Amino acid sequence: MAGLIYFSVFLLVFQFIKCNPIYTDAKHEEGVCLYGTVEDSVMALVQWHDNLKLLLTSVFYIVIIAFVNYSLIAVVKYGSAIHSCIIGNMRTVLLWIISVAFMGEKFNWLELLAFVLFVLIGSLIYNEVIVIPVKILSQNLEKNKNAVNEKKEIQAELMDPEK
Repeated sequence: MAGLIYFSVFLLVFQFIKCNPIYTDAKHEEGVCLYGTVEDSVMALVQWHDNLKLLLTSVFYIVIIAFVNYSLIAVVKYGSAIHSCIIGNMRTVLLWIISVAFMGEKFNWLELLAFVLFVLIGSLIYNEVIVIPVKILSQNLEKNKNAVNEKKEIQAELMDPEK
């Protein structure tokens, strides 16, 4: 719901931001500023009205995104946030595979290698398996170490019959 409110406000603001059509691509007549403002929601509604295929695609996209969000919430509820992150990454891989297999995109080993490295290294850094010696990045690690030590001390005190 918050996203709907944010985008409604941004769309309203972007209706009044003037831009220079110099940013358009003269070759393809496409660009950021076709109608003199950053956003033209009235033109979008006209395009929906004139093109049923575009309207149905937009509605289908909204339904799919709602389903994906609901599914990820269910995954977090019954699994964990890590499972949700893995599924999110695999969704990206699946879309890439589909675009290579069916939509004519060229396969590039460098893209695959970069994706795997960034996901793998990013996950390892996030989960603090790889520790980067920068103070701001290791704050959670220090908090976790202190919490584990405190928990061990409390358990030791509870298990010690002499106290």
